[in-house]
Amino acid sequence: MRRIWARAILIVGLCVCAYPFVSQLVNDVVVYHQTQRAADKNEARYAAALREQKRTQPEDSFDKKNLSKAVRAHLLGSITVSSIGVRLPLFDNVGEQALHVGAGVVPGTDAPTGGRGTHTAISAHSGVPSKRLFTNLKRVRKGDTFVMTVAGKHYAYRVFRIQTVLPTAVRELEPERGEDLAT
Repeated sequence: MRRIWARAILIVGLCVCAYPFVSQLVNDVVVYHQTQRAADKNEARYAAALREQKRTQPEDSFDKKNLSKAVRAHLLGSITVSSIGVRLPLFDNVGEQALHVGAGVVPGTDAPTGGRGTHTAISAHSGVPSKRLFTNLKRVRKGDTFVMTVAGKHYAYRVFRIQTVLPTAVRELEPERGEDLAT
């Protein structure tokens, strides 16, 4: 009877230790597949979303019953930071539902479509126990690259400066003449 109990305790202990790794793997796979399916459906809607973003700031008016449909309607593409092993869905807003599953474009900044004289800012949560999101962003170093994929086009950026931008530091997010920037 002691052997049976010892084995049962060992198995339970191994399951408890493996849970965070298995949970993260399942989360990464599910988010990746949802992002791919939604991106395929929303490529035609992207131009309208960009026009709407420039006209007004996005609203956080998602109905909980329609969460997945509402979130997918705001999907622009994805952001990949390979140096920390993260690929997240990229949304046109920083609402609670969008940031719960991915990253969003900060209102008042340019759309993530590249071009001289533009500056887009991307926001995502960090420190969420069940999701990676931007938790390891502090591991990104100068010279690392990240890629935003929007409407089937890839926009690659190289890190040249690392700093913390507070919510009140809006001057840091202003476009610079002749530069294509992403924060």
